[in-house]
Amino acid sequence: MVARRSLAVLFLLTPSAAPLTSLTWNVMCPDDEYNGSWGCPLQISLCPPPSRASCTASRQDREWARLERSGVDVVMLQEATGGFFARQAPGSSYSLAASSGQCGVLVRSALAGSVTGTFNAALPSLTGCPLAPGVSLGGASFLSAHVEAGVEDMAAWFEAAAAELEKLGGPVVVGGDFNHNASEAGAPVGWRIAAPGRTAVGNGTSQHQDDWTGAFDGFFHTAGISVEGVEASTEGFMPKSVLGFGQGGEVRERSRFRASADMSALYWSEDADWGEDGDGGALVEGAGPDAEAMSDHLMVVARVEVEEELSSS
Repeated sequence: MVARRSLAVLFLLTPSAAPLTSLTWNVMCPDDEYNGSWGCPLQISLCPPPSRASCTASRQDREWARLERSGVDVVMLQEATGGFFARQAPGSSYSLAASSGQCGVLVRSALAGSVTGTFNAALPSLTGCPLAPGVSLGGASFLSAHVEAGVEDMAAWFEAAAAELEKLGGPVVVGGDFNHNASEAGAPVGWRIAAPGRTAVGNGTSQHQDDWTGAFDGFFHTAGISVEGVEASTEGFMPKSVLGFGQGGEVRERSRFRASADMSALYWSEDADWGEDGDGGALVEGAGPDAEAMSDHLMVVARVEVEEELSSS
């Protein structure tokens, strides 16, 4: 027969423990919001010199506060630089268990003693991370990856990544920014892709600078793992393209996102044509550009369980 046992049970040996919770989040490099070619135009507008350093620090403090509130067990981060980790407060609930370049895996401090190993996997075409850092917890491997935007065939990327990850043996979960609409790529035999699908900002977790959204962020995992309840949070979201703001040297006359006149609220529309008065659209909860901005990617959270074969005895 087949029974399901949560990873929290595996490393806490507590039969009543809930399944492991995990998240993946691209927290955005410290300088990205000031990149006039593809940065976040709302933050460029709000953080002119000489306030950029303090603006970045405030943004990263909000990100850490959001991570602490999440209460998840394992965190996979992308675009997390040394400056980001310098903002981690003393007494944080998380410990950095593994890292490579700008990718890292945090483990809730209460579970740090359950880490049985750390490693780096040579996944293809990564950006900002020479290798994909990972940790072993309760018989499973958890890794963080950031895929290059220039990859043309994501189905082939997942095939190559699976071949490398299978060398680890046992169940594997990769939390990542795949920089493509991963849910459309298709997973190799024996593997699954878990993305939130439709979210509060359309059909994805991030917005390309050309104003389309996709499920860039999610989990790539072996079929023997159940990744369920995949949800994305819009708190602190900063789009790359905003109506009336400069991007790549030109002002956007069409965009699915717009800000209120006082920059206190962000709105999204299915249609990039807002009308002459610029009204309409749905409020993006928790995404006030002036005081709540955090990243140009949504945080994606899921419950994780491992399936194991039990003998009839």
